Amino acid sequence: LILLIGLSNFSVSIASDEIIKIQPETPIEFPDSAAPYRDHEDDLLDFYYGSFGKGRTPHATQAVRESGPLIAPKAIWKSAIPILSGIHDFHTEYKKTFLPVIEREYPELLAAYKSSDDLLSKKGKALKYLHEKILDESGKNWFFSILTANMHRSKVPDLANLYFDLSHPIYDVLFDNADIADFSDGERIARLTKIVTRNYDIPNPNPMEKLLIIIVQGLVKNIPSQNVEPFFFYLLKLHEAQTDSIRQHNANISDEELRRTTFRKGGYSMVLYALLADHNFSQDELDGYFLEGAMLQNLDDFSDLEEDRGEGINTLAFRKLITPEEVWSMKDVVQRHFEQFIEKGTYDEKMVDTYFGALDMFILGNTKLYDRAIDKVTNENLK
Repeated sequence: LILLIGLSNFSVSIASDEIIKIQPETPIEFPDSAAPYRDHEDDLLDFYYGSFGKGRTPHATQAVRESGPLIAPKAIWKSAIPILSGIHDFHTEYKKTFLPVIEREYPELLAAYKSSDDLLSKKGKALKYLHEKILDESGKNWFFSILTANMHRSKVPDLANLYFDLSHPIYDVLFDNADIADFSDGERIARLTKIVTRNYDIPNPNPMEKLLIIIVQGLVKNIPSQNVEPFFFYLLKLHEAQTDSIRQHNANISDEELRRTTFRKGGYSMVLYALLADHNFSQDELDGYFLEGAMLQNLDDFSDLEEDRGEGINTLAFRKLITPEEVWSMKDVVQRHFEQFIEKGTYDEKMVDTYFGALDMFILGNTKLYDRAIDKVTNENLK
């Protein structure tokens, strides 16, 4: 499915003296992509990450930076209470605002969650897993959004945070799960494209689509006004990257296409996290968040390496095109990018330090998962 968008010469004025400028589309360079044109983010990746994700850096098992043993206690000490607070705040807002919506629009979802697995159909089990995922992951995402905004001393509106956290698992189900979404692959993507572009005129929306429409409408109302148009611009770009990720099931996907899809999918997701905050972003700031997200996507793939291998999903990690050593180097690039904002006085040095301490902890944890998965694959190949 090729999604060609007429966004040439797009620019969004924001409240400060900065302008977010999106380069006009250029001639098609990636004919199999939902985003076939070369754009600003392709230039970013070439400039900052040109050598990463190409299989050039070997991995040494259990490689940890010298500061590694001190990273986790420091980050946990600074983050434990905010994480617990974030989980509590999400659950409070969820019960007050969105649980009544589910009870009205999709009671089957709650019924499945409360039922024993033995009594559930395949669809029922998928619904139960979805609700568990909403409760388990959204509180952490709530905390992460706030931690990100703290770097520039900004607030994230509670309802913007709530609706964004809910959008992840519900979008994923509509994108991936035919048992719940009710439509063929192409039709599911076409219907989702309408919703993420705020076109709610889809025939006979199913209950899950109705929930996503309510979520998108909630985002429109609660994201800080100066960030609404940039948010939905980048949301469509994320949707394009997600569409491209379908090809990761194809063993013949080229290394370069896999690399572009991986980096863009993670990059755009992180930009959306940032835009929840009531802050006037420059393009340079959003570029930093895009680079961070491109890095974080690989950590996610490290943690899912065994699962992806079992499901035949190609990732840079699975092909050994990227290693934890490269992710550390990518993190250094991102941290240097954000340190310039400290020098300009727009970001808080202590909060930036806390933020990157948490990322260090995340890298360490996912490196261990990567080592475990690689060792398992190696041992299986030796049998």
